[in-house]
Amino acid sequence: MDKFYFESIDETMCYKLDYHLDNAKANGLEKIKLVEAVPEKDPHFVWCTHESDVVDRSDCRKADCELYEPNKSGRGTCIHRGKLYGHGEEVEFNVA
Repeated sequence: MDKFYFESIDETMCYKLDYHLDNAKANGLEKIKLVEAVPEKDPHFVWCTHESDVVDRSDCRKADCELYEPNKSGRGTCIHRGKLYGHGEEVEFNVA
């Protein structure tokens, strides 16, 4: 399973480590500090990848969302329903 990281504690979007390392290389940095993204299970909210925002789980249904797209089997959970991540520990990486 891929690990994700936030650029800082103030960020709401997390990305894979390679994304952050590529940006750091492009900016000529030798070290970067990132915040681990910790998966969260919330019975009330989900992450909508289409909206790039947290939405109420009850609104994330075919009948209630015009952005709903079925998974590859043609039914079930929307392809835009992502995972929620919270902020974990700060970690430092060497940019090679």
